[in-house]
Amino acid sequence: MSTTNGLISTSPSQGSPTAMAFDAAVTAAPLPAPETTTGFSPGLSAASAVATDGEALRQPSTWWHAGVYCSAPAVFLWIVAHLPAEMVQHLFRGHAMPVVLNQLGDVLFVCGWAISGILLWGTRRRLRG
Repeated sequence: MSTTNGLISTSPSQGSPTAMAFDAAVTAAPLPAPETTTGFSPGLSAASAVATDGEALRQPSTWWHAGVYCSAPAVFLWIVAHLPAEMVQHLFRGHAMPVVLNQLGDVLFVCGWAISGILLWGTRRRLRG
């Protein structure tokens, strides 16, 4: 008794269809040599290994770094600004320091993300028509 399922032909004496499918998949076509595949090297990410129209390989953009790295100190300043006023005045030796730290946190946050926006705009990929 023989059963045909796509490319696999099995009979009771030949083994299971799963084993036959594995054998067929392994022996179907040899793999190409590694140097002829895509030029991918382990040091590059998959997204940056794609080159089109003869362009050089591009590294992934890091436009968001400025925003993230300015946000952490800004959050710290906001937390310090909302501590009890007497503690902040004693630590920073000024009566208006909670307000100043809060505004400094706002400025740092906005400037960091504005720089990130400028970097995102400057590193965008332009369509060629």
